[in-house]
Amino acid sequence: MHPEAEPRPRAAPRPAGHKGGAKADQPEEKSAGKEKDKGAGQCKYSGELRGTIEQSILQKASMVKWEDLIGLEDVKKKMMETIVLPIKNPELFTGLLTPSKGILLFGPPGNGKTMVAKAIASQCGEEVTFFNMSAGTLTSRYYGDSEKLIQALFAMAAEKQPSAIFIDEIDSILGARSSEEHEASRRLKTEFLVQFDGVGTRQEDRVVVVGATNRPFDLDEAVLRRFTARIYLPLPDLEARSKMIKGQIKTVKNNLSEAEVVEVAKKTERYSFADLRAVCQEAAMGPIRMYDYEQLAKLKKGEAPPMMAKHFEEALGKVKASVTKKNLADFEKWNSDNMKR
Repeated sequence: MHPEAEPRPRAAPRPAGHKGGAKADQPEEKSAGKEKDKGAGQCKYSGELRGTIEQSILQKASMVKWEDLIGLEDVKKKMMETIVLPIKNPELFTGLLTPSKGILLFGPPGNGKTMVAKAIASQCGEEVTFFNMSAGTLTSRYYGDSEKLIQALFAMAAEKQPSAIFIDEIDSILGARSSEEHEASRRLKTEFLVQFDGVGTRQEDRVVVVGATNRPFDLDEAVLRRFTARIYLPLPDLEARSKMIKGQIKTVKNNLSEAEVVEVAKKTERYSFADLRAVCQEAAMGPIRMYDYEQLAKLKKGEAPPMMAKHFEEALGKVKASVTKKNLADFEKWNSDNMKR
């Protein structure tokens, strides 16, 4: 059964003879209340739905700095032009300079798409509300609640603008439609498209939607058309890999020279940033594996021998690249094909 197929439990019936207190005798107040809620424009996403969405707002404590994005200079430049600067200076970015309302970050897994989104939030500053969403946030086990969550998200984004909505693994909820698809999934996609098209209908609206995916080829065509700005996050090149390794090993005692770091980087072609971190963690374990468990229990920080090039050689034998040549070719072909559209 689809997770949304379960109907929401109904409220318990009122006891016999219950008259509902003063409200039962004052229907005019109930009507007035409805008009008040309608005028406020917040009744659709009050209570539980509002709380769910508010929990997704990214707090400043979890921000990633712009300089933390190693080897993604072209990506950072595009992010500044399409998101950060238009939000900070909306008067300039009008007319032909009006940025896209939909931006798609795509590329191999473990390559920093989520970090880029958090860095964007950091660059935009405190005046921008950043919604960090996922498939788990936007789906519900109860029938119809996913559409309400989508409505609540876009309504709150408009209310708290300037704002950015980041949806991680967007392909998991907005994949290509098919005849075998559950009705609830179709409704969710339809509601997303309806709400997305409502973003920016007023000239002063400043709401941008950023989607991240490892599988752009699985996205629904109608969804893809909304994300007119598509930014490819490639695997790190030799220079980026060298910087990444140096940044990781500076926190531990090591005897690696500049040349040895470069040599390790040359052997990590097709490694993502996540793969490189795993290699460094495995290499860091090398020096302490010479001790038995009893000695490790008493070993103090800094007493272990330094990490050396041989430890990286051992680590590379255990940690392999997670991106295959075929995967990489698929991403590059999709990027090439869709940049021509």
